[in-house]
Amino acid sequence: MQILFVCVHNAGRSQMAEAFFNALAPAGYHAVSAGTQPTERVNPAVIAAMGEIGISMVGHAPKLATPEMVAASQRIITMGCGVQESCPLYLGMNVDEDWGLDDPAGQPMDAARRIREAIRGKVADLIERLQRGT
Repeated sequence: MQILFVCVHNAGRSQMAEAFFNALAPAGYHAVSAGTQPTERVNPAVIAAMGEIGISMVGHAPKLATPEMVAASQRIITMGCGVQESCPLYLGMNVDEDWGLDDPAGQPMDAARRIREAIRGKVADLIERLQRGT
């Protein structure tokens, strides 16, 4: 089963969700992340926040959400966005859930840590629901 995490820039929230999901999910589950307007690199605060808890972001890079990614995914989850022109919810994606998380871009490290922990909890809950078949 593939899960697609989407946000606008694919530089923070969706990257953390992908990394957590792939670290915590059992065999047979896999996540990818993408953005509607990806930036050039993953947010350095996100890399540092994930590194603090032992999850490496080496090899992670922002990617453009493609129709192929969408078609290959059994669930699509957005991170929350306020940019209507580029928000996945407004681009016709069949979104299963929107987590409504703050964007760590431009925020202090404490905010990146808080967002990281919110994502960890949501990913753990998602994995539990997937295993129950809900």
